[in-house]
Amino acid sequence: MAKEKHAAQAINFRGVVLSKRPILFSNDLAGFEHLEHSIRKLQKMHGMNDFVVGMESTGHYWFNIANWLVGQGIDVALVNPMTTKRNKETEITHLPRTTQKMLWSSPMR
Repeated sequence: MAKEKHAAQAINFRGVVLSKRPILFSNDLAGFEHLEHSIRKLQKMHGMNDFVVGMESTGHYWFNIANWLVGQGIDVALVNPMTTKRNKETEITHLPRTTQKMLWSSPMR
């Protein structure tokens, strides 16, 4: 997460990218609402029941968005930045097929 702007990418449980480009949003209420609206739109478009917002825990910039999302009843998972890097280099093929969830990666740079 960055100080003023964030970017999120929607992927499914297999690592397939679900959006054509990252979701860009500001580090304020309007930006957080834009992210939630974008998530709900993609969730409906792809017929997903559940999703998790994953974010790298770099610095302190993730606190506001994470707390807001949890307040909206959205599951948040912190991801080690090294894990994010490693997953970019390989496909995510070890997740069970029965777990149909959207995973959201919020690069925090």
